[in-house]
Amino acid sequence: NNVYTSSNAFGVGMYKIQGTDNVKLMLETKGKLSIKLTDEKGNVLERSFTKTSGAITFNLSEAPAGQYFVEVSNGAETITRQISKAAEGVSNN
Repeated sequence: NNVYTSSNAFGVGMYKIQGTDNVKLMLETKGKLSIKLTDEKGNVLERSFTKTSGAITFNLSEAPAGQYFVEVSNGAETITRQISKAAEGVSNN
């Protein structure tokens, strides 16, 4: 279940790694990006920055069931993707 979204300056692909509670984020960029993982209450669970294209993996195995959001921004444009974690595992929307 791969979801790819792009803006004028960067692209974001996201998919669940089969058999795990891991979500892989694939980034295509030519500039600096900030990546933020938040829960449904807006609490920041993880934050990172990158200047190159590549992959980042989020491990949600310790996270409770609920809605999570991955926000990728270059300062001018932002792409937000939703991750749902049910008691039986992760899916991305």
